[in-house]
Amino acid sequence: MTAVISPSKMGCKSRLFPLALLSAMVATPALAFDLTPTIDPQEVSVDHPYQIIGLAPGASYAEIAAAASERGIPLYEQRGVMTINHPDAKIGLDVAYGFQTTGYDNPYVYQNETEYEFMQGFLSTDATGNVAVSVSRSLGIPLPKAPSLEAVRKQVIDQFGEPTLVDKDLGFNRAIWIHDVDGAKIAPGTIDAMPENCGGHAQFTLVDPATVETGCSVTYEVAFKQMQSHTLIRFTIVDYLLRDTDRVEAARQINAEIAGIGDDEASDLDL
Repeated sequence: MTAVISPSKMGCKSRLFPLALLSAMVATPALAFDLTPTIDPQEVSVDHPYQIIGLAPGASYAEIAAAASERGIPLYEQRGVMTINHPDAKIGLDVAYGFQTTGYDNPYVYQNETEYEFMQGFLSTDATGNVAVSVSRSLGIPLPKAPSLEAVRKQVIDQFGEPTLVDKDLGFNRAIWIHDVDGAKIAPGTIDAMPENCGGHAQFTLVDPATVETGCSVTYEVAFKQMQSHTLIRFTIVDYLLRDTDRVEAARQINAEIAGIGDDEASDLDL
């Protein structure tokens, strides 16, 4: 990931700040820098049993694309130049931020089709190796071939045990396995909703590191929705511990660069 900074006309005293990724970078860069891989994602990721076609968060894009290709699911890496606005600067990040099945730029458009299979997910920044933070696979199965909700639930429970909670959201019957911040699975029946700060894909919201509170470590979700002609089934794994560690480290490096106090920066002060 390459970052570029251009000065803003506004001033700000604080050097620790919330950063929100917005639109394409248009200003002429005044300074360029690379985020440095400083955290091994394998040291962050929780040891959990969940996989989707042999994949889990922490896998590289190349590993994900290879596994998907074996199943006839062509993936492409999603890249873009995103802009972080800050009172002192504009920062443009040239990022590989995710992956998507070719032809499914908006997967929700295809949910009314009778038969399909696609994958998608988010990638971490270079600070943690640009690896998968989430992996999701969606299936549209014609009714004569589709398993029932009970059959899907039994298959997954036989493999991973009883889910932490079961609910219904936007027409999907969901079973969710949730692990706390220490990596232990939260027992069924002990909670009735997702823990606080455990949800949403805020991959490209770089925040004040002091404000980040991870509410869980890993979630595995199986979502099932019955349509008139087919069944929708979605499997999703998210590593929230890796996500939050990544955005804290990325924000730390960007803050240090703006403040001119990078670890490797030599002083050129005229003494």
